[in-house]
Amino acid sequence: MSEKEQEQTKLAKVHCNQCRHATNHRILKSISNSGSDEEQGFFWRTEYEMLECCGCEEVVLRRDYMFSEDPASEVTFFPPPASRWLPSWRWSLPGTTGALLGEIYTALQANSLTLAMMGARAVIETAIIQKVGDHGTFKDNLQAMEDGGHVSKANRKYLAARV
Repeated sequence: MSEKEQEQTKLAKVHCNQCRHATNHRILKSISNSGSDEEQGFFWRTEYEMLECCGCEEVVLRRDYMFSEDPASEVTFFPPPASRWLPSWRWSLPGTTGALLGEIYTALQANSLTLAMMGARAVIETAIIQKVGDHGTFKDNLQAMEDGGHVSKANRKYLAARV
């Protein structure tokens, strides 16, 4: 195998959160653990690879877990691939709201959708309180928004919807 072929075998094309698309990553280190249960007739393998983006040099860890009884291996990245990016206008938000928005995006990247929804609710309530003051409950705050002419009756009902 030529030196160029050896170098290519040390590359993997994976998503880069910094470059925001799939790029070539250099495999810096690879460790594999495996085992089996001969009595039960199954085996497993976990491979860890530390990858460095060839473009921006950001580092990510990839874990590839394979179990003989599962048809496909389970690949996990740390940090996970980001699918949503904090908007550039986040810097114009008031401190509390901007911080909450950052936490929502962190929850989304970790696939913590319930936490992200709770964060979205907190952003809405924070904005309402900043606009009309705190009236005790979310329902009363929404009513104050409608009474103040900031939202329509239909929008108030939409925001008050329960899942």
